Amino acid sequence: MLGDDFLKDARLETLENPICRLDTACMVLNRKLTHRQSLVGSDSAASRTSRHVLGPLLHTSSAAASANLVRRAISQYDARQSEPGVCTVKRILVVFVVVLLAAVLVAPVLRLRGSSMPFNVGIVKKSIVFLYYPKRKDFEVGTGFLVDIPSQEDPKRSFVAIVTARHIVDPQWEGCSWTNPQEIYARVNVKNFKVGQKEDGTDDVPLGLVNEGKNVWWASPNDRVDVAVIPVSSTHVEQLLRNDVRLIPVADFATKAETANYKIGIGDQVVTAGLVPALLDAQRNYPAFKFGRISNIPEEAINMKCTQADKALPRDVWLLAGNFVGGNSGSPVYLLPAVPSLAHRVMLIGIIAGAIPDVDLGQMVPSEYVFDVIQAHYPTANLYRGHTEHSIMK
Repeated sequence: MLGDDFLKDARLETLENPICRLDTACMVLNRKLTHRQSLVGSDSAASRTSRHVLGPLLHTSSAAASANLVRRAISQYDARQSEPGVCTVKRILVVFVVVLLAAVLVAPVLRLRGSSMPFNVGIVKKSIVFLYYPKRKDFEVGTGFLVDIPSQEDPKRSFVAIVTARHIVDPQWEGCSWTNPQEIYARVNVKNFKVGQKEDGTDDVPLGLVNEGKNVWWASPNDRVDVAVIPVSSTHVEQLLRNDVRLIPVADFATKAETANYKIGIGDQVVTAGLVPALLDAQRNYPAFKFGRISNIPEEAINMKCTQADKALPRDVWLLAGNFVGGNSGSPVYLLPAVPSLAHRVMLIGIIAGAIPDVDLGQMVPSEYVFDVIQAHYPTANLYRGHTEHSIMK
């Protein structure tokens, strides 16, 4: 009987004591969240398949439970329910602990949503194409990326172009010893590929560069700018879209005003994605993401060479601090703001024009040069630049 009375008193004290009720609620919430997370994470494959369905649900339920927990904690200490002598500091401390607990419990659920990058990694990755010459299919020459250019006359229609570095399609301009190619191939990943299958995991899209002795790609009127825009015909657009590709909207290009207003300069973080020759024996394209910073913005042209034996020629470039290699040329370069927002967005600020050996520096051509070429050759396009529903920024 003494034991029963003791347990009864303990239960009454638990119900009457706000701190005990708070601790009990915390333990219940923790057990529920642990059980739910174990269901999601018990099988890695099932977790990946279902996280887009379960993630928002877990996030919503966790956030709601956490908010309710905080409200209950605060209500336990209002003037009508608090016992005399309970200090304000203790009440604040309890609320702080509850909020901290809620953050710790909700954070793992948020991580289920995927990459922590403030932009859609999947879109950037699938916009990348690997470029090579037709007679040397084992020799990748660089990177390009697909750009969507909407029509102003018909919003449902778009033009598609591949942006890359000029020296890839015009090595003679770079001072290289080999002749210019008449055609180039863009390699993209196929859909529904399974690792281990015998079929090739990529598709090659042929792109003509010369027609009747004239180039069918466009360069900047500034001869020091390493930029090329290759228009993609409707037939080849259909071939591309049958594969696992995405397009970067031209709206994601930076404007001159944004570059000036954001005070983009030395130390700002950037990210690129492109070809790495060491990964070419794989069945698929695996664009490598590289992270670096703006190293300098020269006020004069920088002399660069095709090879060490070739003549140096002046180029208008920015310098990036990062480990860049051959094959990265033509890769898009995106600004990663410290605190991304609609007023300070993730945006395309340039393309890689080459690497400077042995010093971990790369050359970047500002995206304004690319935009100028697009503007000159797509007069009926909607060339708005700014955040849209199709932007890569989350």
